[in-house]
Amino acid sequence: MGTQLLLLKEMGFSQLSGIEIQSYALGRAQERLPDAQLLQASALSIPFEDKHFDLVFTSGVLIHIAPRDLPIVMSEVRRCAKHWIWGFEYYAPHMTEVTYRGNDGLLWKTDYARLYLEQFDGLELVREERLRYLENENVDTAFLLQRKD
Repeated sequence: MGTQLLLLKEMGFSQLSGIEIQSYALGRAQERLPDAQLLQASALSIPFEDKHFDLVFTSGVLIHIAPRDLPIVMSEVRRCAKHWIWGFEYYAPHMTEVTYRGNDGLLWKTDYARLYLEQFDGLELVREERLRYLENENVDTAFLLQRKD
């Protein structure tokens, strides 16, 4: 519904674009961010040209991509990023499925930064922070990758 884009706007980012697969969430985001370029689309086929964006950001997106589709989505993110890939996702050292709202097959946590680096030459990990939850053992990862090609 545009929440991450609103936060990026507050941080000083401009010329914001985004994709959303759900029409309701897209409509809500368009109301909240009338100046942003927002499209209904899937991360499996991002409707932007190669290296279109200086920075591509995901937050809580990759965790909902099935492991079999993850290489496609990560390839699409990399394809659209000219310089930077910034991610904020759940972390685990290995692919771990998590029951989500009582359902299986909807959420996974893993080392997404490592997966990018293993899948693509020409990426460099600039910084990564792992943030442990206060109330349980869960960990989030915030990572910044730079394209070197």
